[in-house]
Amino acid sequence: MPYEPMDFDRLNPVVLVTGAASGLGAACAHDLAPSASGGLVLVDAEAGALDAAADALEGAPERVSTLAFDVADQARWTQAAEFIGAQYGRLDFAVINVGDGAAVLTDKRLQNRKRGPTADMDAAFLSIRALTRLLSANAQGGAIVLTTTCETLTDSASQGLLPLLRVAAKEGDAAGVRVNAIALGK
Repeated sequence: MPYEPMDFDRLNPVVLVTGAASGLGAACAHDLAPSASGGLVLVDAEAGALDAAADALEGAPERVSTLAFDVADQARWTQAAEFIGAQYGRLDFAVINVGDGAAVLTDKRLQNRKRGPTADMDAAFLSIRALTRLLSANAQGGAIVLTTTCETLTDSASQGLLPLLRVAAKEGDAAGVRVNAIALGK
């Protein structure tokens, strides 16, 4: 039985992927593009790499938008939400890539990460908050999947993302938004 990355039980789903310019984010965008018939929104801080990743998508939907900004910037999330509302009318699913999940996949050491645990927490919190608001405005709700490393999820120095995800899942449930995580590594 083939693996379905997300349950696309809706007509014309609109999907957002952060960290979409490279690594795991680009892989998620590549896998989700053929199913995102309502549109695909790609987010990353690297504008040039993001455009290249969008151009490289096979089976991409008719509407693909690229938003180049740092997901730890609250003001830019506000602008992104306005853009998505105006261009697509709704958001159905989101994949948030936090930390350097690609480091696990390529066997690099996590010390080579560009951002530390505190920056990961800020990015995850702001992304989840903005996307939960967008998804809760959708009459059918939606889903957020956060991808990260096991280390980032349970990091004792920052208390890890796990408590944040538990709260987000509980609060999202009331709004019809499912929140879950995929942790890579050992």
